Amino acid sequence: GKGLLRDEEDENLYRAAFEGKVEYQDGKVNLNKIHQISGDVDQIIGKAEFFGDVLISGNVEAGTLIRAGKSLTIEGTVEAAHLVAGGDIILKRGMQGNQKAQVVCKGTLFADFIEHTQVKAGGNVEANIILNSNIEAEGKVVLTGKKGTLIGGNVHGTKGIDCKELGNDVEVKTIVHAGCLPEVLTNQRKLMKEEEDIKEAT
Repeated sequence: GKGLLRDEEDENLYRAAFEGKVEYQDGKVNLNKIHQISGDVDQIIGKAEFFGDVLISGNVEAGTLIRAGKSLTIEGTVEAAHLVAGGDIILKRGMQGNQKAQVVCKGTLFADFIEHTQVKAGGNVEANIILNSNIEAEGKVVLTGKKGTLIGGNVHGTKGIDCKELGNDVEVKTIVHAGCLPEVLTNQRKLMKEEEDIKEAT
């Protein structure tokens, strides 16, 4: 099958050409770089973990854990789940976190909407609507699409925040911050002083 190489010295030994998921189909053993889940991830499944890319064609229910070493794509809606990815996260229908959901990724988070969710992204956070969520992005927070609305919560974008509409008429408390966080700046200054002290001591 694909993704397997026969050992040069032992013809009965096969080695993986790359990291992936081992599957047996039509009498062959194949190695796939993508872990695909057809259907929903519910509390019966509980969690899905894979060191490569993960693709979920259905919905992700509350109380579940999805962890991908690379990118994570979910084609259905996401409830109060915990999502972790070493690359990008793509939520094609968005996320209703119910104040319990957590999303952590080293890349960019793309979503139709994000509501009542805690997000920490190493890249950008890009969505059509963000409601009552706590967002931390090392890149930018970008509200695109027809609405481009940011209402409620606490939103930080190190490289800036772009949106069409910020807050609303009923004055829902909305906190936005762009640039370096004060605690990061304080920590950087502390490390720089420690480095200077070490240089003087040696």
